[in-house]
Amino acid sequence: NSHYVELNDRKILDWAASSGLSKSAAWRKSNDKPEFNFGIPEMDNYSIRTLINSIAAVVPRNYVIMEVKSNLVEAERKQVLQRFSTSHFRKVAHVVMGEPSAEYKKLELEHLLKEKQEKSDVAWKAKQAEKARKKQIADRQKQMAEAKKKFEEERKKKAEEEKKKKAEEAGEGDKKDGEKDEEKKEGEAEEKKEEEKKMEVDEEKKDEPMEEEETEPPKVELTDEEKAKWFRKPTVSDLTNKVLNEAFGSFSIPEKSEGFDDIRFEWQKADKSKEYLRKWVVERKRTSRMDHLQPSAWFQDTWKAWQKTFAEWQAKQTAFKSSPAGQAEAQKKAAENSAADDSEEKSKGDIFSVADVADVGNGEPLFKE
Repeated sequence: NSHYVELNDRKILDWAASSGLSKSAAWRKSNDKPEFNFGIPEMDNYSIRTLINSIAAVVPRNYVIMEVKSNLVEAERKQVLQRFSTSHFRKVAHVVMGEPSAEYKKLELEHLLKEKQEKSDVAWKAKQAEKARKKQIADRQKQMAEAKKKFEEERKKKAEEEKKKKAEEAGEGDKKDGEKDEEKKEGEAEEKKEEEKKMEVDEEKKDEPMEEEETEPPKVELTDEEKAKWFRKPTVSDLTNKVLNEAFGSFSIPEKSEGFDDIRFEWQKADKSKEYLRKWVVERKRTSRMDHLQPSAWFQDTWKAWQKTFAEWQAKQTAFKSSPAGQAEAQKKAAENSAADDSEEKSKGDIFSVADVADVGNGEPLFKE
C-alpha cells in the first residue's frame, strides 16, 4: 500500500538492497530481526535503524510497525508509542489473533496447495529426467548389442566362406550332387529357423504394452489434515527459539491505557483473543526451557536456613559419636550380629512422634548413625 510506510529491520534490508548494497551472508535466523551483515559499520551496528526511527517521529506519515516481539510486549509497545507522542499521530493497534477469518483461511489453503504442487512438479521432473536417462542407457546398450551381433554374424559368414573356399581348393568340390543338395537343404533349414526366431522376438515386442508417457505433472490435492490447518509453517521462523523463550511469558494484548487511541480486533474479539493468548502461553510453558528463571528471595532464605541447620546436625552427630555414650553405643552395635536383634531395634519407637530430632533423650540425636 503506497499510502503506508513500513518500519522494521526487514524494510531497512529492502531499502538497502534497492540502493545497491549486498549482504556478505544471505541467511537469516528470524524474520523479525534479520541479520544485516553488509560489512559496513553504520549498517551492521544498527545505527541506520536509530536514524530512521528519529526521522520518522517528526515526519507526518502513515506508519506501520510490523514487529512480532515488540508488538506483543507491553514495555516495548510503550517505547514505540512515546516516539510518536505528537498530536498529528493517531495510534491504532490492530490485533490479529485467534481463529483466522474465512478469507485468510482460503488464502492460506491456496498458498499451501501451490507449495505442494511446486514440490510435486519438482519431484515429477526429476523422475522424468531419471526415466529419460535410463532410456538413453538402454538404447545405447541395445545399439551396442545389435552392433556386436552384426559383427559376429559377418565374422561367422566370412569364416564359412573361407572354409568353403579352402574345401573347394582341396578337392572337396568333387562331392556328389546329392551331398551338395543335402547341405544346401540343411543350410536353408537353419536360415528358416533363424528367421522364425527373429519373427517371434518381433511379435513379442509388438505384444508388449506401451507405457503411456506423462506429458504434464499430476495435479495434487490437500488432505483433510492439511485443510484443517490455519497457518503454514514458514521456512524461516518469525522469532528464534532463544528470543521466544525469553519473551513469551511477557506477551499481552494491547490496552488503551498504554496510550493507544483505538484498538481493533481483526479476527476474534478481545475476550477470545486474550483467552487464545493465555492458553498459548500456558502450553508454551509446559514445553519450553526457561533459562532466564532465577530463584526467589524466599527460596534463597529457606536454602540458607537449611544449610545452617544441616551443619548444626552434622556437628551434633560428630559430638555424639565421640562422647562416651556414643562410643558405648557403637561397641554395643558391633557386638550385635543377629538379624532378629537388628529387627527388634529398628522396631523400637516411632520417628514421627519425635519432637526434636537433635535430642531423642539423653542428648542422643535421631541421626546418630
